[in-house]
Amino acid sequence: SPPAAAASSLVALALQGHGIQPSAAEASLILLGIHEDSGHFCFPSTSAADHTAAALCLGWGASLALVAELLPRGMNAQQLNLIARIRAAAEPEPCGETTVYVCAVDLDAYAGQLGELVSAAREAEGWPALITIAGARGQTMVVARGDGTIDLGAVLRELGGGGHRAAASATASAGEAIALQGALRGALSAVGRSVAETTPVEDRMVRDFVRCAADEPIDQVLDRVHRARINALPVQEGDRWTAQISRGELEAAARHGLGGRPVGEVASQALLWIAPSTPLHQANLELARARGRVVLVGEPPDRVLGLITRTTLLLAQAERSAPPHRRPPAAPLVLGMLRRALGPEAARVEALGALAAELGLGCFLVGGPVRDLLLGRPVRDIDVLVEGPGGAPALAAAACQRFGGEVLHHAAFLTSKWRPPSGAPLDLATARAERYPGVAVLPEVRPAGVEQDLVRRDFTINAMAVDLSPTRLGRVLDPFGGWTDLGDRVLRVLHGLSFHDDPTRALRAARFAARFDLHLAPGTRGLLGGLLRAGSFARLGKERLGNELELIFNEPVPERALRLLDEWGLMHGVHPGLRPDALAFDRLRAGLDRLGAESPDRARLGWLWLASLAPEGDRPELSRMVPGDRHERLRFVEGPGRTAATASALRSARRAAAAGRALAALDRVEITLLDAILSTSAAEGDPRRDLLRWWAEVGQATQTTVRGEALIAEGVARGPAIKAGLAAAQEAAWDGEGPDAQLAAAVEAARAFSRRGGPGPAAGGA
Repeated sequence: SPPAAAASSLVALALQGHGIQPSAAEASLILLGIHEDSGHFCFPSTSAADHTAAALCLGWGASLALVAELLPRGMNAQQLNLIARIRAAAEPEPCGETTVYVCAVDLDAYAGQLGELVSAAREAEGWPALITIAGARGQTMVVARGDGTIDLGAVLRELGGGGHRAAASATASAGEAIALQGALRGALSAVGRSVAETTPVEDRMVRDFVRCAADEPIDQVLDRVHRARINALPVQEGDRWTAQISRGELEAAARHGLGGRPVGEVASQALLWIAPSTPLHQANLELARARGRVVLVGEPPDRVLGLITRTTLLLAQAERSAPPHRRPPAAPLVLGMLRRALGPEAARVEALGALAAELGLGCFLVGGPVRDLLLGRPVRDIDVLVEGPGGAPALAAAACQRFGGEVLHHAAFLTSKWRPPSGAPLDLATARAERYPGVAVLPEVRPAGVEQDLVRRDFTINAMAVDLSPTRLGRVLDPFGGWTDLGDRVLRVLHGLSFHDDPTRALRAARFAARFDLHLAPGTRGLLGGLLRAGSFARLGKERLGNELELIFNEPVPERALRLLDEWGLMHGVHPGLRPDALAFDRLRAGLDRLGAESPDRARLGWLWLASLAPEGDRPELSRMVPGDRHERLRFVEGPGRTAATASALRSARRAAAAGRALAALDRVEITLLDAILSTSAAEGDPRRDLLRWWAEVGQATQTTVRGEALIAEGVARGPAIKAGLAAAQEAAWDGEGPDAQLAAAVEAARAFSRRGGPGPAAGGA
């Protein structure tokens, strides 16, 4: 069946498929069910199937007037109060690897559309499932609504009810409410065990794993084990996989002076093989009996699909026993979101996933695009992760061969860009692990599995992936609880050395926290302090620091992130002299408002604002942070001084010409900062504010009518005297003089320049 929010939609589609046309009354009843379960087509689980089914009902004569009468939009005070009671009473109950929320309420006199209210409460909290036990009119109703993560129909069938994955119900007599709660816990436990026990190893196996050849020297293999931070690896001899060897065995061999000998001479532990469909718990038992550390997934002796380690199995077991985090939306819902978000590009991405499956590769949408997709935000970039032999280059080359276009490979970074014949190019990256050889330096990378790739990322909210393979299309991989953190508005790093590995993540933390309205997890906040105390932030290269600040300046509201940087002590970490006060942030906001949301100068203003906070003598060194050409860095160094000098000159200006001469020395960015400074700090009656308004409305558009040819005709020699004359004509134009007066001022200034033999006092006056 296609994904749908309403079971009634599936009924309508089934009727059509069998050529059965219901009566108008029956069609109206089906349409009522569609509207209720889809929240009038507003719930996130709503799909195209719901809309198609509703159209069928209308074609069969269903009455929309009846829907409006029985299911009015909006909620009254009684309904809103009941939703609040349901949310307050709900308590978490574990169910496999997720959590279902259960509550019991007395409906009093209310016996309306309880399913709609349960759905609203669940959606408001972001819970994967909510089951409400409600007593009303001498009986007890059980109503369950969810996102499809848990099969609620299976849960309530244990209680004599039924339904489908996302919506189910059951009834009992009024006296059975307490017994129902106990039975419900048992049903949740049974369904949870069923889910956990049937999770196949192929869902957790690493496709592109670390291995060694039997003839490789022991020292070389030991170094690889240390770099990859693994405890064992399989040994390959030709096309056959012959044994496994642990780090302890390699270290012992090295201590015995055997470092130069082939690893095959000391690898004696037999390999264990299991089928990809083997449940995880069964794999755990097999590995314990074999007393090994790794299991090959596939068919011996040479058909290997992936690898499972003892650590992988222990983590899976720990996840089932630990307090569960919220599960992301079910695959059908995510697939619908993906298709809506990507539009025409969705078909190309799905075709890429299908091609990867043909090649035996894993293919995933990963990182920021997944975060934005799950938040319902626009997906700007499509980042595709490829897992398996050959990685991104192999898939990109195959896509080019099958679909056309061209490919650009970046071997050093294990990435490729595929430009199809039409549409936007796609960036493909090989799933990889990282090793940081030092603080604040770029990492060494090697191919790895998708989960190892996710663990190298900055924050849990960016460490999620959407599977693009046809058999698992839309399934979300969320090994670190990113979906839970999104729901809790929390920003959390993945491990304690994250900021030391890459201090730019501290700046990214401020950017993401500001953009998504997140707060730092307590442990993450403490790690920032450790970063500063250890001096790791100070070792960050100016260019990398500048790239991250540029991204902040390009945010819609950059001052939010900058305030966080200041609050966390990171502005001082950028430079000890950067000590912005509240007025400084207001000044930046005022300048950005004057530029407008679409202005290309927003980041330039941000850099000039930052330069104005820095001591003058330190600006040349700090200018290395500024991206762009020499002109951008020169503005950073000299712009604040020019802006301050112009503010001072405007204070003493008595004529428009003096103001024009001072303001003409500034570019648009410097004028904007000056305007922001005066608008936030100067008194309302300060004449400089009037002069800036004059410049914006009149002055900068006023041009002299005098040209160099006119001065030559008056006998002025070619050369610098012409320039002096034109400057005087421009000042006369600013003062409102007509063409004749402008020409007279220009001739007088040019002749005076010639008599002096060079520059003298400027024409006009202050």
